[in-house]
Amino acid sequence: MPGKAIVKRCGVALASAALFTGLVGTAVPAASAASAAITPLQPLQAVRDALAGVRVGSPNQRTGTTGPRVDGLTHVDSSNWGGYADDNSTGNTYTRVSASWKEPTVSCAGSDIVVFWVGIDGYSDSSVEQDGTLAYCSGATVTYTDWWEMYPTNDIQVANSISAGDQITSTVVFSGGLYKLTVTDKTHPSGSFTTTQTCQAGCSNSSGEWIAERPSSGGGLAVLPDFGTWKVTGASVTSASTKGTISSFPDDAITMKDGGPALVTVSGLSSTGKAFSAKYRG
Repeated sequence: MPGKAIVKRCGVALASAALFTGLVGTAVPAASAASAAITPLQPLQAVRDALAGVRVGSPNQRTGTTGPRVDGLTHVDSSNWGGYADDNSTGNTYTRVSASWKEPTVSCAGSDIVVFWVGIDGYSDSSVEQDGTLAYCSGATVTYTDWWEMYPTNDIQVANSISAGDQITSTVVFSGGLYKLTVTDKTHPSGSFTTTQTCQAGCSNSSGEWIAERPSSGGGLAVLPDFGTWKVTGASVTSASTKGTISSFPDDAITMKDGGPALVTVSGLSSTGKAFSAKYRG
């Protein structure tokens, strides 16, 4: 986070099924035989319980800038994020962020977790309105889910089981004082959800993000499992009434690095500004 220390992280407790009463429009198309509901390797409630002490979606813990801004792009290091963010260095506010990806296959070595998401806020402030997918490892077993999070409650809401290889589209939209958070699983529609939430105070819409993250756990940062490469496509963002791509606004390329070699590196943006890759380095 530029210019100030991190003073707030996202909530600790994960939701039980009772907390999903805030979901609206959660109906999904009936699953065909070819897209039947996923049977998770671990029950969702067991995953929620296991992640109760894990803080996912923490605000960016920026550790340095590795180069000057060139053609609108700044290169920065972060101990917990890898990806891209559009910032508010020119006064931009953001109302819509979206992207698609194929859920990476994760190799587990222990109690590891990696989160992939898009969102508004978090890069230069403490509020976060975001959704995406995660992979949770318990020994050699990995369970994939989607999730959402809304400030100021900041409790991660684990929604549905998904699977490695699923085609995912994640979107956050701010309109009329409300945030609509949607994850669409095109491979297994039963994994999709939509929820509309209200920010009580403090949501400034000051950034848009496309992030691979290692969350915090036990006062430190979780071990990052090997996810190979996360390939983001179709990235789009709206600032005020201007629709664009990542490169349409002041954009920062974020390398995950924590005092040693890079844990996650990111490619340059595609010529259209809609795509990039984040690669696990370990």
